[in-house]
Order: sequence, then C-alpha cells, then structure tokens
Amino acid sequence: MTSKPNLSLVRREAAATSGSRAESLVRHWDPEYQLVGALLHLPRDRVAPILDLVPGSAIWQPDNRWAIDIIRDVVARGDDPDPVLVLHTARRRPPDDAARPGEPVSAARHHRFAIHLADLYTQAVTPAAARQYARDVLEDAYRRAVDAHATHAAELAQNGASRSELSHHLAGMRATLAELWRRAEAAAR
Repeated sequence: MTSKPNLSLVRREAAATSGSRAESLVRHWDPEYQLVGALLHLPRDRVAPILDLVPGSAIWQPDNRWAIDIIRDVVARGDDPDPVLVLHTARRRPPDDAARPGEPVSAARHHRFAIHLADLYTQAVTPAAARQYARDVLEDAYRRAVDAHATHAAELAQNGASRSELSHHLAGMRATLAELWRRAEAAAR
C-alpha cells in the first residue's frame, strides 16, 4: 500500500523554496548589490569617484560592505578592483564587524565570501550604470538614516531627555542627512 504525500508539507516546502528564490531575485535587483557588482567590472579611474561619493555606512548588507571596503583598499593601492584580487585581499583583511578582527579570515568564511563575490560579479546587469546605482544606494541610506534618527529622537523624548540633548541629536541628524543628500545629488550629476 502506497501512502499519499502530505500535500500541506509539500506546499510549505514549495512556498519556502519559492520564497527564498524570490528573496534571491529581489536581492539581485537591489541597487546596492548592483553597485558592488558593477564596481568589480570597472577600472579604478571610474571606481574611485564613485567610492568618494558612497561612504561605507551607506552600504547596508555586511558582505557588500566588506566588498566595498576591500575595493576601496585595492583602488587606493592603485589597482583595478578585479574580483580575483578582491577575493585574494579578503584573506588578509577581515570585515570590520568580524568577531575576531585581528585574526585571518577562516576558510569557511572566505568560501562564503567567494560565492557572494561571484554572484555580485556575474549578476551585475549594467556596470556602466554604477553611478546611478550609487545614487540609489545613497537615497536608500538617506531613508534609513531618517528612520534611525527619528526612532532615536522619539526614544529620547519619551525617556525625558533634556531640550539640549534633543537639540544636539536633531542637529546631528540634520548634518548626517544633509551630507547624504549632497552625496546623492553629486552622484546624479
């Protein structure tokens, strides 16, 4: 006697698979993902001005931030950010948020980064649009900064912070947002 498949389990597994596939596709079209992938295709003289516009704090995803930091180092040395060179550099340069920053990158972590870097490089849609991707990344960073500062300001107010402390926070918020705005406008030119 054969048993019938548990259709609810099959549907859940299919939904989970399609959900992760959908998440992968969304990530693929994300401007941050496309920016980092595009930079891996471009020569250093085209990459350097874009890196000047996009601070590391504007990059949200940790592996993308690690890649951008390494690309910055490679370009500062006068080399093109070729993905092979970036991956090789990653062996000796752990991400800034590493659990053990002074130690070399583990083989498993390096392997995961290699896969991520390969995805970035091979799925870059239009490397020539890197400057537009930079602008989109900066606009997203602006929105995240508004959200973070507004949340913190609300917490300060709810917890009885002084007017001076609130004013100081709001002045810092204004400076951060003005800088991101300036960078996004510069990227649009």
